Amino acid sequence: MKRFRFRFEAVERVRHAKEQESLRVLAEAQKNLRNEKNKKQQLHQTLDETLN
Repeated sequence: MKRFRFRFEAVERVRHAKEQESLRVLAEAQKNLRNEKNKKQQLHQTLDETLN
């Protein structure tokens, strides 16, 4: 029984670590997407100001 519990806890630790890494990567991707959208918006604004 202890052996099963030890394995279960080890699997849970690995699952949790992978989940945390996935969330970190997702947050980084969302930050990059926001930055790219902001750059695009600034570019459009600059072009609009230049053309007007």
